[in-house]
Amino acid sequence: MKLITSTVTNLKKSFYLVLDQGTSSSKIFLFDEGQDFDGEWFEIIKLFINDDADILWLEDTDQNIYSKPKITLDGFVGYRCPINYRTPESIARFTRNTLPFDFEFGNDLPGLGVGVYGYDKDIDQIKVVTGIIQNLTKNLGFSLDDIAVIACRGANSSIFSNMDKIGGVKVRSYTGDYDSDGNQLLTDGDLVFDSVFRFKGKESPAVILVDVNPSGDKLEVSQRILYCGMTRATIRLDVVVNNNNPENTQFLEYI
Repeated sequence: MKLITSTVTNLKKSFYLVLDQGTSSSKIFLFDEGQDFDGEWFEIIKLFINDDADILWLEDTDQNIYSKPKITLDGFVGYRCPINYRTPESIARFTRNTLPFDFEFGNDLPGLGVGVYGYDKDIDQIKVVTGIIQNLTKNLGFSLDDIAVIACRGANSSIFSNMDKIGGVKVRSYTGDYDSDGNQLLTDGDLVFDSVFRFKGKESPAVILVDVNPSGDKLEVSQRILYCGMTRATIRLDVVVNNNNPENTQFLEYI
């Protein structure tokens, strides 16, 4: 296999495309997270694809957190599946009750529910999250490796961004560099900290969603970010919301 890295002027991030040695032998291509693609990316990738190749394009418009225009896929046969298989029933029900996204429950496991906590100032979240971590590890049986603290804003603009430790626990976060295979390099630590933007496509048994402070001016995008963040949790979800934001009323009712 050959890893081809394609970077183009004005692209805000690079993408990786795995091709067989000899493009002419490549018959099937699968693209995931299609809602995150720019149209020009797909046009460039098609230069590497034979006309007779089969393409499977996967996307979830409810997770279009970058507000990308939908790519027109001429000649494609469409199929939409509204079933969420990852999220356990208790978290799925909370998500559907508090956000304007309609989906079916595909996971019959109950999960360990949702905790909602309020904060007034950004710095207050540190104490709140410390308490949540203690509850997860001491009372609910999670290990630190099971927990991810996920910010609803950019990973460099959160109150947690420059913290080496949260609640005395060393943080494992992205260094900004990649290895030779294109994998993110992380700091040494026991507790994952990341942003929804970078954690999308991943999952964790316990997710602590922080910086929940939706923008009224960009409410639809904020709701997609929240939806994406909430559905990263496979067992337990804790949500830390700004008490003073009227857009958080539906979450605060669960306290």
